[in-house]
Amino acid sequence: MPGSSSGYGTVSALWNLAYDGGMGVGALGFGALAAPVGYPVAFTVTGALMPAALIPALRDLRAPTPRE
Repeated sequence: MPGSSSGYGTVSALWNLAYDGGMGVGALGFGALAAPVGYPVAFTVTGALMPAALIPALRDLRAPTPRE
């Protein structure tokens, strides 16, 4: 049923798990990259990869919205 709050707690917990897990994986990946090549290169690589985050956002904008 649209608008039902029965799964709100589950969805909220999964979102938080994914968000916090992504933060941890990102920090671990950055540290693994920065250790051998140094911070300037690691920040450059990170900056070059950031536009890739726009791909799912743009796909979401183009997706048709469900009708209720």
